[in-house]
Amino acid sequence: MARREEARLDRDLTDLPPDLRWREWMHRIEAVLFPNRLPESFSYTLSEAWTAGIPVIVPQDGALGERVGRHGGGFVLPAGFSAGDAAQLLLRLFSAVGSAERLRVQ
Repeated sequence: MARREEARLDRDLTDLPPDLRWREWMHRIEAVLFPNRLPESFSYTLSEAWTAGIPVIVPQDGALGERVGRHGGGFVLPAGFSAGDAAQLLLRLFSAVGSAERLRVQ
């Protein structure tokens, strides 16, 4: 998102009380990326993203990949993924073609 657009969004939200401003920002999140290089055993952030209906992008290794593999709700990066792999997936998911794929997991 361009800085000018971010500034406009902040201005749009200034009239809202802080708790409503937070909710509005949460509704604007389209995906959560977990670029972890080391496996995690559990993630409350993953649970919170799912509770909010936000798809996640996680590494294959560890509990994050296992949870998404078991329950859906996101996309799994290949083992040993690079920044380029993550960027490619993000570009695909946020293209016109990928929007349907992104909505499928919500």
